[in-house]
Amino acid sequence: SHRTGIGAAYGRWYERTTAAAVKAINEAGGINGRPVEVIIEDDGTDPGRGAEVVGKFATQHKTDIVYGTLFSHVVIGSAPAAGEAK
Repeated sequence: SHRTGIGAAYGRWYERTTAAAVKAINEAGGINGRPVEVIIEDDGTDPGRGAEVVGKFATQHKTDIVYGTLFSHVVIGSAPAAGEAK
């Protein structure tokens, strides 16, 4: 999520809409019977930090899905790390 940097205003809305979607998904039984859990990390709207966050999701948090990068420069900066983590 973008909690700081130029995307901070968007990050607040991402978090609110994500929370509403996760609530609806979990109330409906989750995904394949498993509840969805949201873990938020701030990428600072920065490509380098975005790549670090993707790596952290893969190695530390062991997530199945990474979602939330809005700005193209952060997506481009994060893509190699996401590709390595598969």
